[in-house]
Amino acid sequence: MPVADIIPMVTIIDRKWLNFGLFCSLLLTTSGLAADPKLECQACKDFVESFWQGHGNTAKSNFGGGNTDWEETRLGSYATSETRLVEILEHACSSGSAKDQCHQFAEKHEDQIENWYFHRQKSDPDFEGWLCVKNAKVCCPKNTFGKLCDHCPIGDSDFPCSGRGECDGNGTTSGTGKCRCQKGYTGLTCDSCGNGFEEVERDSVLLLCEDVNECELDPHTCNDREYCFNTQGAYTCNKCHVACKGCTGAGTARCKACAEGYVLSNGTCTDEDLVEEEDDADGGTEPAGESVIPDLSSPIPGTSSDTDPSIALPDHAHFEL
Repeated sequence: MPVADIIPMVTIIDRKWLNFGLFCSLLLTTSGLAADPKLECQACKDFVESFWQGHGNTAKSNFGGGNTDWEETRLGSYATSETRLVEILEHACSSGSAKDQCHQFAEKHEDQIENWYFHRQKSDPDFEGWLCVKNAKVCCPKNTFGKLCDHCPIGDSDFPCSGRGECDGNGTTSGTGKCRCQKGYTGLTCDSCGNGFEEVERDSVLLLCEDVNECELDPHTCNDREYCFNTQGAYTCNKCHVACKGCTGAGTARCKACAEGYVLSNGTCTDEDLVEEEDDADGGTEPAGESVIPDLSSPIPGTSSDTDPSIALPDHAHFEL
C-alpha cells in the first residue's frame, strides 16, 4: 500500500483513539464524583439552593414586575410554566466552587426535577427533602447517616453525640456514624471529659468540662531553662529568653535571675555592655544592675527629726507617699 494512503488511515485511527480517551477521561471524572456520596449530596443541596434563587428572581423580573411584594398567585399561569422552569435552569449552578458537580447532578436528575416542578410543588413544598433524600437518594435526613440512613448515636433525641459533637456522615449516605466530639469531650456519645480536661458540672443533661492548667498543678514540669505555657487540654515548655537564668514566662521582664553578661536594669535583664554605655552617657549616676528603692523608714536628709521627717521640710519640698 502506498505511503500516501497509509498516513490518512493512521490519522483517522489516532483521532478515534483520542476521542475514546477523552470519553474515558470524562467517564472517570463523572463516576469519581458520583462515587463520593458527600459530593453527590452537596451537589444536590447546591442545585436546590440555586433553584430557589432563580425561582425568586423570575418572580420579580417577569411581566414587567420587579415588585418584591408580588405573591405567586399574581404570576398566573407563569408560576408553574415551562418557560419559567427553563429560565430558572439557565442560571442554576452558576456560582460556588462546585459548579461542575451541580450541573452534572441537574443533568442526571432532570426528569425528577421536572416531575417535582410540574406535579409536586404544592403537595411536597420541601424541594430539598423530596429531591435529595426521597428520590435522588443522595442525602439522608438530619441526624442519620450511611446507605440505610441509620440514626446517629444520641444522648438526646434532638442532639446527636449528646450535643457535644457531630455524627460522622450526618445527613449523607456516607460516614461511620461515630461521634467526632468537641474539644474537651470524649466517649461514644461525647459523654465524658477528654484528657487534659476535668468535669466541673454534670446533671442528667448537662456536662461541663474545663481545661486543666498543668502549669499550676506542677510548676516543675519544664526544665530550668524553660517556662510552662498552658494550652487547651495540654501544655508546652517554651525556652526562656537568652538573657534569663530561669524564667516564669516570655521576655526579659519574666526572668528569675539574669544570665551571665546581663544585669537588671529598669525591671528587665539587659546586656551589661549596653547598660554601661547608657550610664556613661548619663554621667554614671546610678550603678548598673541595681534598683534603688528609697528607704522610707529612715529620716530624709536635711531634717532634724527621726520620727516625722515632714516637720523640717519647706512647703515646696513636701513628699506624697
